Amino acid sequence: MLIIKKNFLGLLLLSTSFFYTAQTFGQTENSEIPNSRPVEKERYQNVKGSPYFFKEWQRGTVISREAKIIEGVLLNYNGETHSLEVKTDEDLIELNPLHYIRFTVHNKQSDEAIIFQKNFFPPLANQFTRVVYKGKTLSVVEQFTVKIETKLPTTVGQDEEIRQFLRKRRYYLVKNKKPSAIKLKKKSVLAALGNPPQLEKYVKQEKLKLNTEAELIQVLKFYEQ
Repeated sequence: MLIIKKNFLGLLLLSTSFFYTAQTFGQTENSEIPNSRPVEKERYQNVKGSPYFFKEWQRGTVISREAKIIEGVLLNYNGETHSLEVKTDEDLIELNPLHYIRFTVHNKQSDEAIIFQKNFFPPLANQFTRVVYKGKTLSVVEQFTVKIETKLPTTVGQDEEIRQFLRKRRYYLVKNKKPSAIKLKKKSVLAALGNPPQLEKYVKQEKLKLNTEAELIQVLKFYEQ
């Protein structure tokens, strides 16, 4: 009986959170982009660095849960708030994470698009992650997160604390909808794939270190063959 009450309370809190978020966005949403709200442009003026994935804002396409497509918007991903933001002529807008599931940016270095999509399994639940590789049986995604770190002053006579963005990138190998954290290292990747002898032989023959995304993708393609 106690378990039922706990589960009910958890669902109630989750529903209330979703309702509050939807209400907040609904009351202030941009007329051209539904389920969005303006955010303060100068909110990070006293923090060193950037919370955004891209150094420069990119033109891209956004897709909602209802399959609505919004093209040609100027966008960036905020790793501190885990939200997608769009720039207009007048405002900086945050899109409601409950209503948007995917966005793409044209990759200037190749013909392939840079894809971010929502993942609905822990520890990536309801967060945008960049698709590094998508195959028939497995995929690899990159989680980009940012935290604001506060440091004590290092200069004599300086009273103000130093606030800066601490950026982290984590890779996850997803198989059967279950993600396993990996590093761009030979030992980590091979262990996540079960250390198959044929794959180890291939890595050795090709002299791969697996410390780049290109080599990781090469190995995963061979693995899936």
